[in-house]
Amino acid sequence: MNIGKDTFSGVGREATAYVSENSPGMYAAIKSGLLVVFTGRYENGSADVLDRENSSYYYTAAKISYGKYTSFYIDYSCKKESFAELQDPYIEVIIPDGMELSLEYIELDGEYMPIADGVYDSSEQILRIPVSESEGHISIMLKAEGTGKIATYAALIYEKDGEQFTEVIGTITLEMPSLSMECSDTTTTGELYIQGVTNPLRTVCIYVNDEKADMVKADAAGDYSTTIQLTKKGDNVVKAVLAEDDTVSVTRYVEYEESVLEVTKFMLYYQSGKDNWREQDLLEKTTSGTCGFYQSEL
Repeated sequence: MNIGKDTFSGVGREATAYVSENSPGMYAAIKSGLLVVFTGRYENGSADVLDRENSSYYYTAAKISYGKYTSFYIDYSCKKESFAELQDPYIEVIIPDGMELSLEYIELDGEYMPIADGVYDSSEQILRIPVSESEGHISIMLKAEGTGKIATYAALIYEKDGEQFTEVIGTITLEMPSLSMECSDTTTTGELYIQGVTNPLRTVCIYVNDEKADMVKADAAGDYSTTIQLTKKGDNVVKAVLAEDDTVSVTRYVEYEESVLEVTKFMLYYQSGKDNWREQDLLEKTTSGTCGFYQSEL
């Protein structure tokens, strides 16, 4: 079955695509931002130019976190006798949703190469890096600007005998940590209800003024909630931190101000005459501080 580039158009980003490695479906799914599960290798009749044992696509950071810079690396190695027969070979890298190029150049074999017009297609978020050597090392600096699922690939694309071929170098699929927290910014009792969304089944630590107040585990949908008790009057710093990645956090400022009972009226009701009832607010400034009563005949 030939799966084209429009196969996944209109599909929600929460879907998972089961595709064969190096298949048209794989590229279409990754370009659509879907999470990819590989079911086998797709044989497309290419010349098999890549030396796959010495070609890879990877990143070296222990984790990728929001707002952080991460280097992605491409090591490619081709069979020299086959590479000599190729026309216009280039390395294609898709920049995943939620990440952006942080520099205006890439590193190719130790030399800095400006990202010229035609190299980066911002509308499709695709880098196309021309290569003239049969092997090389490419470094790209990306910055995480979002959360959720990330899917990206690097591939060698070339023409041979008038036909275009694509050979995958490597793929990277992962889930970026995400975290939100909602709560009231004031409380008069000290009780504070907190709710938010994170990655499914992750653990969220709640801190108040840098002291741990609670830990709560998100459900399968990523929803979590808890109620904590503030003890410090005045301003409080409430922070939610992802236990599995403490670089991901959300902070809110909450004021704890106890409500004090305020007497706004102090009413005196009295009878003046048989059917004449009167009332007087004793807190009014015009009211005398002393009230006198005397017995009368009704």
